[in-house]
Amino acid sequence: MADLGGFLIRFDEAQRSEFLREVRDLEEGFSDALSSADWPMKKWEVCGLLFEDDTVTHWALARRTHRFVTGKAKVEFTNVTKTNISLEAVEGGISARVRRNMVSARSGVGGRVPPATWRELKAAVGVVDGASLEILERLERLRDQSGVAIHRPGAEVVAQQRDATGL
Repeated sequence: MADLGGFLIRFDEAQRSEFLREVRDLEEGFSDALSSADWPMKKWEVCGLLFEDDTVTHWALARRTHRFVTGKAKVEFTNVTKTNISLEAVEGGISARVRRNMVSARSGVGGRVPPATWRELKAAVGVVDGASLEILERLERLRDQSGVAIHRPGAEVVAQQRDATGL
């Protein structure tokens, strides 16, 4: 598993957060315009989503697709899975480092949680909720596999046929 760290995204606009949580079934996946997405386009990233103050309410894979003129970027979220992890319960000594990197959906302030801090966060999540750690590790495996070329018999033919039909 690649040691890349991850993102924690705080949806800090009450109206938008309520809309996303109540109008949509988040587990079906969704997209949103976020300020200053810090990751490379078309690369999947593991994210903790905070729709409540100081609580990771969902784990997901996310990727930035394109930037808008307004300085925001469209971000797609998939494999969204509910959890309920209080940052107070998991932080201990990593509190300041996790909070410093938390991305604000409104302002874009924040960035990737560095790999060492992410490992500490995962270890703390494992102590608090083993099932949530399993979800997080599954998403990391999916992220790592998303960049791997498919080398199965017939994969090249399928790719050529897909290009030929415009799918």
